[in-house]
Parts: sequence; structure tokens; C-alpha cells
Amino acid sequence: KLLLAIRLLIDVLIIRRLKIIYAKIFSEGYKKGDFHGQTILITGAASGFGRKLTLDFLKMDKNRAPANLILWDQNSLEEFENVVQNSDSTTVKIQIFTSRFDITDFSTLKTRIEDYQKSLNLQINVAILNAGIAGKGPFRQMSLEKYFKTIDINFTANVHITKHLMEYHSDSIKDIIYVSSVASYVNSGLGMSEYMPSKHAIRSFGECMAKEYKRCNPKTNFRVICPYFAATGILKGVDAKKIGNIPAMISVDDVTRSIFDMIYYDMDAFRALRFCVFFQGHTHWLSAQSYFVQPRWPGLACTQSLN
Repeated sequence: KLLLAIRLLIDVLIIRRLKIIYAKIFSEGYKKGDFHGQTILITGAASGFGRKLTLDFLKMDKNRAPANLILWDQNSLEEFENVVQNSDSTTVKIQIFTSRFDITDFSTLKTRIEDYQKSLNLQINVAILNAGIAGKGPFRQMSLEKYFKTIDINFTANVHITKHLMEYHSDSIKDIIYVSSVASYVNSGLGMSEYMPSKHAIRSFGECMAKEYKRCNPKTNFRVICPYFAATGILKGVDAKKIGNIPAMISVDDVTRSIFDMIYYDMDAFRALRFCVFFQGHTHWLSAQSYFVQPRWPGLACTQSLN
């Protein structure tokens, strides 16, 4: 444990800074966060991380902003159309395509992705697969319908989206980002028996895609982000006392900034470097493909650590 603690300090004080320096010099990602002319797909865009990402894109100046935003959610997305209509002359008028539907309707999902390419002549460049839900209560009190609904939204739908993106947008797609969770590293009776397996599954799937497509389609980056428990609506149904009184949560800004950093710094360049973290008394070796966002622990210099 002493050696692991020493390695942790070395990573915090030295290695992470070297990573950022290397990224600034050799990054092949978007330069200076430039999404100019790109088409961005965001799922779960009406709240939480998806909403904040959308607002951040809308606030970009016209030399950096994407040309199109494709927003999916089962809730209303009218807010963003009003933001664009009221934007001032310093910002670009981003074209927004909203779809309000349940992403577990897989036939509709496929039709949407196909139509963007065939009917609207849109080529998706970045997909941020953020949609997710969490149930509440123990497994023994949960219906199978509710259990598999969480699995389908958090995992299965993202498999369908990935398949259709690589089928209809393989020439244009540069980044697919899967929003997993630190919960993917925890297996515990915390009243989240459907949420944790679903987040583990999507993290594993994203890492498998990164390895597979590195050989056959290296121009597409598959990235996974694993935020610590954040202050979003997804935790409203979870009793904190039943999950060990979760310590300080990170903010939505921490996560959205990290997603931009993944693209800006081309984080896959650091696959060889791994990082160990101490989480609720356990040591977890995080996967080389995943990007871990942790809370600001006392004495810890950064909120992000790349594996």
C-alpha cells in the first residue's frame, strides 16, 4: 500500500503534468476546442451533463462553434431552440435538430440516424452518448421490466447507436464518447443493482470498440468517461444513506469540461499510462481507455486523472 501511495503522489505531481504538455504538442484532436463546421450528436440533452454540454456549444463564438447540434431526449428540448433564436450577433446561429423519443425504441433510433445521412445530408462528426437513468430500491423489490429498462437505456441503446453510426457515418465520425460512471468500478449492494452493471457494461463496450476499430478504422476515437457521483437529477431517486453516505460530489461543470478536454487533448494518446485511485477504501486499476473524473479530495491537485 505504501508503494501504491507513492505512485499516486508521483502521478499527481509529475506524470499528469507531462501528459498535458505532451498533448498540447502532439495532439491530433480538435485544436483549441475548435468544432467549427462539425455536426454533434448529444443524447440525454434535456438535463444534466447533456444540457450543460449543449449550452456550452451554444455559447461558443462563431469561429469555434459547430454547424449543427442533434439533440435527443425523451423530455422537451424547446429550451435550446429559444436560446438560438435569442442569440446575439457575436454567436453563430447553430442549426438544431431535436428528436423527442425513447431511445429504447430501436427501430426509430435507426431511422433517425439513417435519415440524417440520407435525407438531410448531415454527417455526424462527434457523438456524446450521455442518456442514462438510475432506479432505486433493492433488486428483490424491483420488477424485471424496470430493471431491463435501465439496462436498455444505459447500455443497449448505445450499442445500437454505435452500430448505426459506423454503418451510415463511418466516413465522418471522429469521436464517440460514452458516459459511464465510477459506479462501473463498484460492485456493492447499494440499491443500484441495475445501474452499476449497466455502467460497467458500457465502459467495457467502449473499450472493446477502441481496440477493435483501432485496426480497421483508426480515424474514429472511442472514449469512455467515468465521472464520480455528480449532482444531477439521476441521483434524486437514490437514498444516500443506503449507498454509504457518498462523500463530496463533483459538479456538472467538472464533467463537461473533462469531455471537452478528452477531445481537445486527444486523450487516447496516453493509453500506455495507468493510474490507481483510492475509492471508498478500495484500490482500482482503471482501464487504459477510460477517463476518470474524481472529486476534489483534500491534498489532491487535480480533479481529473487519465489512465
